[in-house]
Amino acid sequence: MGLFDRFGKKETETTDVNNDMERWVTDTYALWSEYAGGSFRQIGGYQKNRADASMMRGVLRRDWAIGNEQELLETIVDLLRVEVHKEAKTDAWDYCRATQLAGMGYIAGYFTREVLLNCSAVAGKVMQTNYGSWEELCESYLAGHAVWCRETFDKDQAEKTIAERREIYKRLCSMPDGPYRVDWKLNMEEWLKGAETVYNIVMGKE
Repeated sequence: MGLFDRFGKKETETTDVNNDMERWVTDTYALWSEYAGGSFRQIGGYQKNRADASMMRGVLRRDWAIGNEQELLETIVDLLRVEVHKEAKTDAWDYCRATQLAGMGYIAGYFTREVLLNCSAVAGKVMQTNYGSWEELCESYLAGHAVWCRETFDKDQAEKTIAERREIYKRLCSMPDGPYRVDWKLNMEEWLKGAETVYNIVMGKE
């Protein structure tokens, strides 16, 4: 079946967060969900319905050249590979986009809920290894995002976009029921068991 075998088992349609693992994962890309007009309270930032699935498939193809499960898995692995990441102060930009893509892939219908969490656990393990708190992760994400903006947009647009993302972070941090409340050191071993191949490739063991 290509680089990875399918390792998911059961599909669940709702995108409402059901447990601490799902909450931890959605918190990693809460800044994107809110910036993109979605909600940090939902996996992938959106509902899993026909309209949003079609929209998400279009975004994945347009912005990431992803059109199927295999391409999605390969892109996530590329974003997480330890040998290409040497700057902890900006690497979270890639790590959080990996979990974001897993969520988007779930909405698009490329991933089951289980595959989503398996891949996200791999990303989460990388994040927990490189950062000691939600604040460290988010500051690295914002720094990486700023670098990307300045490489992608003209000066005015870059600074505007950087400021908007920073304001979203401040707003989310101030919410009593907002993200970043789950224990940073949440144990993810249960979900890593379903992603040994992906984890070994990310860690350079295969």
